[in-house]
Amino acid sequence: MGALSSLFDNDRVEVYSRRFVLRFNTSDPTRPATVRLSSSSLPSRLARPIHQEVLWYLPFGNRCQCLPKVSFTTIHPIPPYDNLTIFEQVINRTVELGLYLIFDMPYQNMMAIVDTYKSLPNLLIWETVHEPDGNSDPFNAAQNTYDLIYQMDGYHPVSTVLDCENYILLFAASLSPVFSGCLPTLYQCHVSPVWHTPCTRDFGHCGCDDCEGGMIVIRMRIQTYNEMLGLLGYDRSKTVWTTPHAIGRGAYWNSTPTGLQWAAMDLISFNHRAMGSMSFHYPTNSTVLDHTIRPFLVNLDATYATYDCNGVDAGLWCNGTAYLLLVASLNADMDMNGTAAVVVPWSAVGLGTAVTTATQQVQRVFAVAQNVSASGVEVMSGGIGVYTVTPPAS
Repeated sequence: MGALSSLFDNDRVEVYSRRFVLRFNTSDPTRPATVRLSSSSLPSRLARPIHQEVLWYLPFGNRCQCLPKVSFTTIHPIPPYDNLTIFEQVINRTVELGLYLIFDMPYQNMMAIVDTYKSLPNLLIWETVHEPDGNSDPFNAAQNTYDLIYQMDGYHPVSTVLDCENYILLFAASLSPVFSGCLPTLYQCHVSPVWHTPCTRDFGHCGCDDCEGGMIVIRMRIQTYNEMLGLLGYDRSKTVWTTPHAIGRGAYWNSTPTGLQWAAMDLISFNHRAMGSMSFHYPTNSTVLDHTIRPFLVNLDATYATYDCNGVDAGLWCNGTAYLLLVASLNADMDMNGTAAVVVPWSAVGLGTAVTTATQQVQRVFAVAQNVSASGVEVMSGGIGVYTVTPPAS
């Protein structure tokens, strides 16, 4: 496979096996149940979980009228669910459309909620209180919640979004997957606009912990979370998902992310082994993610590598017949007119021997502020690009 053959250049083959015992509770055959198996028990270097999701937080007030028109796989309604009749209609509609559901719930009435909705056929994940580390919840609250939900429903994962950089060490055991809440494009990281106090590494709340530095912070946070999961022994059982911002002004920020900024956060996260994306919040179209990127990320046989070239982040996948190349500028200001273009040679992103005729082999799926030439990809400040590459005929 050309540039990626070195990943499998030894003759040693590792074989992993695991036996499963499935027990079904038939005490109430009228209630549907869901059993999900994934490859997360295998080493992460050989396999990635089967389910890589593209999903959205969705304000409950929207009443999900937009659901038939978009291509994402999962929604996350934002509580409070102030009208239970309409909420039931929303749930029924997600079942009809084949959409997975992330159920967000507070600590209050949690037992009643889990008991009522645990048998939903499209339930994907329980999410407990959002950003418990940023809200200064007791450190044992997430673990106690996880244990209680698992006693009542042992089938579905339990998770939430983390705000702080290093608190994954305290919360990892009670989260699966782990959602990274790093949002570097919007925040003023020196003075809190809510509390009017300085923000340092040891004091203050600016809405995003250690998020100063631009898009490179996204890469660092996803890498850090994956490394910490590995050190804690969870690299085979837990994955990291990203939560890029896709909304306007809020309490801690006063700007709206551009489409380029949103897409760059996603692409950089996928380049560094994020296995899902839950944007906060709808709307944005995810057709490119669903039809082009997702098949490569979930292919257990695809090879993968990541590259950094002069402030440009790139990820390369190969499924045996084609390559997927994701390219995103790490430039913090995302100003397309502010910085000269960087030319990234094909050899710098693992395609030195694979691309011989760029105009015939490289297909531009989606790109902004990027151009393709015979020598490589020209990336302007803030540019993003999704490409498929057909290897040369042998």
